[in-house]
Amino acid sequence: MNQREELKEVLARVAEGSVSVEEAYDKLKQEPFVDLGFANIDLDRMRRKGASEVIYGAGKSAEQIADIVSAMKDAGQENVLITRVDAPKAEAVHILLEHKGLGWKYYGDGEIGVVGGCKEADGKGKIAVVTA
Repeated sequence: MNQREELKEVLARVAEGSVSVEEAYDKLKQEPFVDLGFANIDLDRMRRKGASEVIYGAGKSAEQIADIVSAMKDAGQENVLITRVDAPKAEAVHILLEHKGLGWKYYGDGEIGVVGGCKEADGKGKIAVVTA
C-alpha cells in the first residue's frame, strides 16, 4: 500500500469512527518519514519541494541503496535519483533492483542512476551547477 492509499484509509477510519482524530494525527505526523535503520527517508519532500529525496550513494552499500529505492517506490515516488555511484557499485545495485522488479538507468560519466525515468523538461524552474 502506498502513502496515498494509507492516508485515504486513515481518513476513512476517522470518518467511520474506528480511529480517533488524535490517533490519526499521530499516524500522519510520522507518515512522511520511513526509518530503515540506516536511513530516514523523507517521503513528503516531493509535495513540499517539487522533487523527491535524492539518494547519496557514496556513503551507502548497494543493498542499502536498493532498499531505499524500494521504500521510495513503495511509497509512490515515481522517480528516484541516486548520486555518487561508481561503476562496481552500480552493477551491484542493478542486480539487486532487478530482483525487486525495478529497473534503472545508470550514467557512468556522472556516476548517477535514475529509477523510473526522467520527466520531460517543461521549461519551469532553475538549476544551478556549482563546481569548486
